Amino acid sequence: LMSLFVRLAGDLPTMEKALFRNAVAALVAFTALFRSEEKLHLHQGSLSLLFLRSCFGTAGLIINFYVIDHLNIADANILNKLSPFFAILMSMIILHEIPKYSDFACVIIALAGAAFVVHPTKGLASLPALIGVPVNQDYDGKMAIVDAHNGEFILEPDEETLEAQKAVKAKDDEARALLQQLKGKENVSKDGKKINLYANIGSVADVGSVLANDGAGIGLFRSEFIYLGRDTLPTEEEQFEVYKTVAEGMGGKKVIIRTLDIGADKQADYLGLDKEENPALGFRAIRICLTNMDIFTTQLRALYRASAFGNIAIMYPMITSLEEVRKIKEISAKVQADLTSAGIAIGNHVEQGIMIETPAAAVISDILAKEVDFFSIGTNDLTQYTLAMDRQNAKLEAFYNPHHEAILRLLKMICDNGHKGGAWVGICGELGADTTLTETFLQMGFDELSVSPSMILPVRKQIRESIAYPED
Repeated sequence: LMSLFVRLAGDLPTMEKALFRNAVAALVAFTALFRSEEKLHLHQGSLSLLFLRSCFGTAGLIINFYVIDHLNIADANILNKLSPFFAILMSMIILHEIPKYSDFACVIIALAGAAFVVHPTKGLASLPALIGVPVNQDYDGKMAIVDAHNGEFILEPDEETLEAQKAVKAKDDEARALLQQLKGKENVSKDGKKINLYANIGSVADVGSVLANDGAGIGLFRSEFIYLGRDTLPTEEEQFEVYKTVAEGMGGKKVIIRTLDIGADKQADYLGLDKEENPALGFRAIRICLTNMDIFTTQLRALYRASAFGNIAIMYPMITSLEEVRKIKEISAKVQADLTSAGIAIGNHVEQGIMIETPAAAVISDILAKEVDFFSIGTNDLTQYTLAMDRQNAKLEAFYNPHHEAILRLLKMICDNGHKGGAWVGICGELGADTTLTETFLQMGFDELSVSPSMILPVRKQIRESIAYPED
């Protein structure tokens, strides 16, 4: 990896070395993901960084992972597993490093030899981003357009296309400038309904983006990223420092930390998890934690210790039963008692909530609401489980409908059941940032929406233009 680092740095002397450190870190995480996958082999120098002139005179970054050898592109299971982790790798690099380079216009991730559908990724450092664009080194130095609105990559555009895209960019720039005027404004509808607008993040480095975009708190801190890209479990002390830093950085604003949600598309070899035919429905998330008490209690100890330094809440993923929730509460109570008896400070009242992302949890949400302080709906998984449709399968894109009436009915039912049971209810999945549904969510009665930092102001704009209490 160090030789790769040196070679890349030599190829592109204008880049600062910090970017390459994170690029190599991403490669480590990528290698770890597929270490046990017999069909995949990484070639030396599998990470390529190329520059591309954008039509606006600024630079784009192409991150090209070549996975060749024995990759059968017809193997849907492998392709489905690749797609989400490429998004993770992209966010690791973009969110942690690229914002420092103001001349970057776009980011592209390409998978050579695989027939991925190009689609835009939203909310990553406010940069246009595409996944699955077929690129090669011949593109270096050529003019291109990255249209993340429509998921298009246009190489060497003609004059008419260029002018049309410049007009679109000018309109986007004007809209972003207007959004800045919403900083400091309340998240309140035209008819007076207030709603909390929080941010989804995956690392300490993202806190600055939350504050810069005027987020009122963190609605989802993905703690699993502390566990990825390494060979051993993070210690209690390592986790404590991360959670404490985030809590302090948010200055008393709410920070909801999701416990370990690993498995499915996020793997760590050192956990020794068996290969599963259907990992999305397998041994993952809270199931791992309730089976491996040392892992779970270590994380809970770190979380409760950090709660003394800020407004931390804890959220548990992939819940399906009342028994799971009660077992979690029992373990949590013991951890708190152990810390207190040892003279270790913890927060006065650390809210505990669950993610509603399985149909089972949705159906019994009236029962679960009486056991927790809040619900946060993971609409990504809830949608795919309800529709019996793998959201990572590109062939199903035409059938996958997150606005399906069944999903909307479930959301309304969960919100109502939560309130009846005394829990506040939010959404932390991708639908939370869907501004075509913002008014619907207000009318359903949701208390909170948690979105990527760059979507906070656009969603705030939509909230302030919405009617929460329409006349019958």
